[in-house]
Amino acid sequence: MLGGTTGMLAGVVAVVLPPASTVIAGGILLATTLAGAGVGAWLSGMVGMSIGNRRTKKFEEAIEADLLLLLAEVPADRALEIERRVKQHLSEVEIEGTEPNIPAFP
Repeated sequence: MLGGTTGMLAGVVAVVLPPASTVIAGGILLATTLAGAGVGAWLSGMVGMSIGNRRTKKFEEAIEADLLLLLAEVPADRALEIERRVKQHLSEVEIEGTEPNIPAFP
């Protein structure tokens, strides 16, 4: 967001300055806005990768002990059926249950 805003402001300054023609200034405006937005998106992605997954936080000890963790997203109406099938093939599995269905952007 900051990168895109900075690029847009730089482009507006280029449009206002008399020596620059409108075509050149418009190109500068577009290029700096896109470059700033691209850098901002890339940086936010890098920051997002460094943050741990909250869903696996409670399983960190088990994962470090080389236990297998399986998270599956299945339709709610088929959850019990799938749990039964997993138990049928892997009797020693511990099924923790289901999480509430909370949309990413409420």
